[in-house]
Amino acid sequence: MYPLADAARRVCAEMALGPGEAAELRTFLAAAERTAETLGARFDEGRAMGLAAHSAGFVRRLRGAPPLPSVSAALFDEIDDDVRGAVAGLLRGHTRASGRAGPGDDEVLLFAIHFQIAKSSSWR
Repeated sequence: MYPLADAARRVCAEMALGPGEAAELRTFLAAAERTAETLGARFDEGRAMGLAAHSAGFVRRLRGAPPLPSVSAALFDEIDDDVRGAVAGLLRGHTRASGRAGPGDDEVLLFAIHFQIAKSSSWR
């Protein structure tokens, strides 16, 4: 698995995250890595970078950036229940720890797609 901490360092530099955003991203991705291990989801370099970039956007949305556009709830049919639950827990845990409102279904779904693909991938 490509280390999410490495992806975080690269994304922090490429997206010019401020110190607070960068610290929050690193904390979130450390929790995301634990969730991935629990699910048996393995991120290669490209998928890790995609997750890290999405996570940076999530951190920025929590800090006041515009929310995600709506996505079809039917897409949840493609996500395993264990992945959906783990990702919802990951996002809720992060928002609760930072005293923010919980994530919307759109955020959960889009993160769950990252984890579902990594879990279902033949890459090892």
